[in-house]
Amino acid sequence: MNCEKCQEKILIFDQLSEPEQDALLEHIEECEECSESFEQFLQLEEALDIILEDKEVMLPQKKKQQPLPYKYLKRAALICASLFILCLAAWNTPPVKAAIERALNELIRDKFLEMDKPLEHKDEDKKKKETELIIYIVFDDSSKQYVSGRKERREYENGNVTVVNGKFQKSYDKEENTFTITELLLTASQVTQDILKELDPDQIKSLGETTIAGRKADRYQITYSADRTVEFWFDKETGYVVKEMLVAEGKAIDDQPKVIQFEVKEYEKNHGLFKLEPPEGAEIIEEFNSPIEETDEGSEQ
Repeated sequence: MNCEKCQEKILIFDQLSEPEQDALLEHIEECEECSESFEQFLQLEEALDIILEDKEVMLPQKKKQQPLPYKYLKRAALICASLFILCLAAWNTPPVKAAIERALNELIRDKFLEMDKPLEHKDEDKKKKETELIIYIVFDDSSKQYVSGRKERREYENGNVTVVNGKFQKSYDKEENTFTITELLLTASQVTQDILKELDPDQIKSLGETTIAGRKADRYQITYSADRTVEFWFDKETGYVVKEMLVAEGKAIDDQPKVIQFEVKEYEKNHGLFKLEPPEGAEIIEEFNSPIEETDEGSEQ
């Protein structure tokens, strides 16, 4: 059985005869790609069970127990659901389509909020206490960006620097010799998440997977209004928005600096990347209503 045929049969697993199911499972156990597709299919079904538990929608019966390793975790299921919404023609009923759209809406909101959280070490060892994982990005305009949850640093070729550290954004303009401090009431991801709550589920669409700077990314299109549509690319490993484009007349407008390098680096926790002090003689411009107080949330670790 070839992989293309196998993946077609996965979508109608419950409709297959027992010999056909056995033959399919035999191929799945030997093929990593098809095994992953089958796991995602099972996770999608579990996700729909969760979000449709209060709806009278007939879904396929549970599969017989298989030796394949998979976990029924709601978050993982919803993430996998986004990968399948374009190909599940067998479940093309209005209630199921609406449920998948709701799941996708929830997924995208959570993706933005997850960006506020620093990356975590996968291995439990002493490095976890001594180092911090930071996203390092290089753009084609020679600017560089460092990201760890709510903390960001952007360095430009002309010497300008901007640091977002918790509640405040600090920017140094080298040519003007000005140092601007701006109070931030909400993070960009919180603002986006609040906006998404007001959208109808069908205003968010999955555009599938792509590649950027040698890394896999998930593409989504969000229609905020009749005259504003934005396409977001989320890095699959970190969940970080690695590309954002306005969409006009059905085409994405790629007018932002392009990412040419994207990687996760490990830094000692005393790196100081997210600290920025005004150079001597710089004019300080304050854009806030209350005195600056570094909170635990905004202070350097």
